Amino acid sequence: MLGTVKAVASDTDTEAVYRWARDYGYWAELPEDESTFIKTIQIMSIEFDGGNGNEEITVLMSRTDYDAIAIKPGDLVRYIPHESDNPLPSYAQGVAQHFWNLFGCIAVLCREDDIKCRKRYVTGIYRVADGVELNSHGDQSEELAKRIDPITYLPLQSRTY
Repeated sequence: MLGTVKAVASDTDTEAVYRWARDYGYWAELPEDESTFIKTIQIMSIEFDGGNGNEEITVLMSRTDYDAIAIKPGDLVRYIPHESDNPLPSYAQGVAQHFWNLFGCIAVLCREDDIKCRKRYVTGIYRVADGVELNSHGDQSEELAKRIDPITYLPLQSRTY
């Protein structure tokens, strides 16, 4: 997915999401104490062109990576789920592996104020393997005809795929 960061959750927001998920039976394999979740996960929402207007999706990433990158609302980012079921060594065992299964990888492509950079990209959801545009349900749609280079994330000539 390529999109613009709309909001970055505060610790209070993250705690509320964690409590809601636990109350509804999600994330049962995680510790009951939300402090580890807050220290490990950063939540943010990303807006993209969904074909019929803007859509917004909430994604999770490693707090360590987030702190290193300092992602801010307005930045253009690339989000991909983990490409491997084999986590990094720091997430390879016990409860840590459950955290690995929750989040993906986010990279900043352009900072909010870099208009020239932002104009190079087309927001949307794209298949990792070949860059074909998908809808927000992960399906290829007849009316969606955009495609990006899956390595550079830059748009390729539009045609039906």
